[in-house]
Amino acid sequence: MTFEEARREADVYIVGCDPGPLASAFVMLRMEPGNAAFRTGIVKAAYVSNDVMGRPDFAEMFITAVPSPAAMFLAYEKLGNQGKTPGDATFETAAAGGEIRRAFRPYVEATYALRSSEWRHPLTGIGGAKTPLVYQEICRFFRPEGGGSDPYKGIAKKPGPLWDFHKAGAGGKVEHLKDAMGVALGLSQVRFRSGRDPEIYRLPY
Repeated sequence: MTFEEARREADVYIVGCDPGPLASAFVMLRMEPGNAAFRTGIVKAAYVSNDVMGRPDFAEMFITAVPSPAAMFLAYEKLGNQGKTPGDATFETAAAGGEIRRAFRPYVEATYALRSSEWRHPLTGIGGAKTPLVYQEICRFFRPEGGGSDPYKGIAKKPGPLWDFHKAGAGGKVEHLKDAMGVALGLSQVRFRSGRDPEIYRLPY
């Protein structure tokens, strides 16, 4: 089943991932079927050590949240290091991407790998968009129902829809989680913003 087919029929779950050399960020989104403005909810956000991904039960913390008949997909940021001298961090990040793909392969309908510009452009309209603009576009998918200066994040007494997301990213990790969510939302917006078929980013099994 393709992503486009699934989103027309039922709720779609996307695990977005930003791999890193030592730890990786994951955000699982639930998207209701419909057009480009379909409603979104965060199911889980986590920033985990890459050592954890080798465990047999790693993917279960995500798949247990997916009811039948909903479909689950994986979207992650792949390296775009052409023309540069790779260092240890590059190799470790590439290895993490492979581990993530293998961990989810038995459970997802398909895996989509996008370079940074390939998800930032559909999401923001700018291939080199910086994190503040990415976060601004992320907020478009949620309702500003929280208190404080950022109603999407909110405050403890009146949390917003991204409260748990920010809690998972405490200690300077939230920027990685924003990229993980951006990859997932970027996949959902590929056809809307660019007219390109999401299948061009699909990895073969």
